Amino acid sequence: MAAIQDILVRKQCELSFEALYENAYLTVIQRNADQLYHGVQIMVGTYLREKTGGVMFHSGGSNLLEIVYTSWQELRDSMDMISELLMYLEEKYAVPNELDCIFDLGMNVFRDLVIKSECIGNQLQATLLSLIMKDREGKLKFGEHLAIKQTCSMLISLGSEVFQDVFEAKFLEETFQFYINQSKKFLLEGIPSYISKVETCIAEEEERADAFLHSSTKSKLIQVTEEALIQHHMETLVKTENNGVSWMLENNKVVELNSIYTLLNRVQDGHRVLAEEVVRYLTDAGQELVTPSTADRSQRINDLTFIQNFLHLMDRLELFLEGSFNRDKYFDQMITGAVERVLSQYPRSNKCLSVYIDDKLKSGGLSDAELEDVLERSMVILRILQTDEFKKEYKNHLAARLLNKTSTSADAEKLMICKLKSECGSLYTQDLERMINDVMVSKTTNRDFKRHMKKSGKSLDGVDVCVQILTSGIWPGRRIPDRITIPRIPYQAFEEFRNFYLSKTRNRILTLNPFSGTAEVTIVLCGEERREEEDMEVDEPYRPPKKYNLVV
Repeated sequence: MAAIQDILVRKQCELSFEALYENAYLTVIQRNADQLYHGVQIMVGTYLREKTGGVMFHSGGSNLLEIVYTSWQELRDSMDMISELLMYLEEKYAVPNELDCIFDLGMNVFRDLVIKSECIGNQLQATLLSLIMKDREGKLKFGEHLAIKQTCSMLISLGSEVFQDVFEAKFLEETFQFYINQSKKFLLEGIPSYISKVETCIAEEEERADAFLHSSTKSKLIQVTEEALIQHHMETLVKTENNGVSWMLENNKVVELNSIYTLLNRVQDGHRVLAEEVVRYLTDAGQELVTPSTADRSQRINDLTFIQNFLHLMDRLELFLEGSFNRDKYFDQMITGAVERVLSQYPRSNKCLSVYIDDKLKSGGLSDAELEDVLERSMVILRILQTDEFKKEYKNHLAARLLNKTSTSADAEKLMICKLKSECGSLYTQDLERMINDVMVSKTTNRDFKRHMKKSGKSLDGVDVCVQILTSGIWPGRRIPDRITIPRIPYQAFEEFRNFYLSKTRNRILTLNPFSGTAEVTIVLCGEERREEEDMEVDEPYRPPKKYNLVV
């Protein structure tokens, strides 16, 4: 046992290793293993009690950390040597009896007598926490980083429970409280500044963990920091007036919104809270798009304005989705759902879109590329709407354009039909294509009719008839009345066309529908007779005949 004492105090032993090993071997085979095993435990305890009673163990600051670490390191080296010396004892006694190996025996004594002692343990904890706080304040001295790192490694080697009880649990608790206090100060400077400071704090804690804390603490440290700085203030971050999410959306703060998105992505439910605020903003913005009709503002203008403003809102949402939310699928779904609700809550949404497209296909002045873009963006809205209801509205507008000849061009109409077919299928556009085909066939038939009349020499008594041949059941319109009263001369002109058309077709019936066409009547009001030269002295001026065109 004296040899073990010499090893502990790091003295040169007079006996050789072989002799010491042989003595330990004989002790075991003489059935004194229990005495030898517990004797080592007692001897290590006595050594540590004498050592910890010294003045140096009661010093403060990094000196304490260095002394404890050095003592542990010396004991560890000594126990390595003792473990080799008592290898036979460990093999034949400790292992079969499920006791600690010789090395762990010494380390456990160190743990219980030094680290877990009320005096040294509490002082060790306070010193570690104090030094880390100094580091956060930028006041840590050279070499103190190493002292913290070595102490953490020592505590981990003594067991994760030791590390947690002596340091980690209290460290995380104080970190949380520290950043709760810091967050209150940061919030006074506004949300953009707060986000920047939080990002800096988290980066500093990550560097601190990598520099001198144990790797197992890093994830817990960052989680606690994020909880104090982010999760604890999520509602404040997104709902602060003149700084929060609604303000960022309203003022197109794409970069700032991306910062808060990235920040809230760090904590649980962060994206949910942010998305809910975005949806609330969209709902409010959507309600503002609905402008009631007034005496000075027609419903058609309101419908146009609604779609134009809605498309502008969608452009902004696309900007945020790409630049702020990184195409996040969750945000895409939430925004799409909010947009759908805005449209579904406005009963005129389908008609508004049809009016908007009707205006673009009638107004002209758009290049092919611009028209393509307008129609493509309209399809984005159509994907959200009820397509059957939209078709009903669009069919009425298409009929009006075709019959009144107000469409920009046939190519533009065909482009829109192509978009609808791609979006909704060929069955959806079948009757729309038939309508366009009817107009084209009617144009050809009217041209052939004029040639026929010119060739036959017949007269229509000044009536220029142009008949649109519409397939029954395809075109929208009011029911044809049983009895129609039409002036004789226009009716004779129509009968002439009917006879011509039926002579060119088989099994067809041509019925006049006065509600789907127009009539242009030219009226000439006779003026005064032209006066002779001798009558030119009359003061009253000459009034020539006046010509008026009446379209009904």
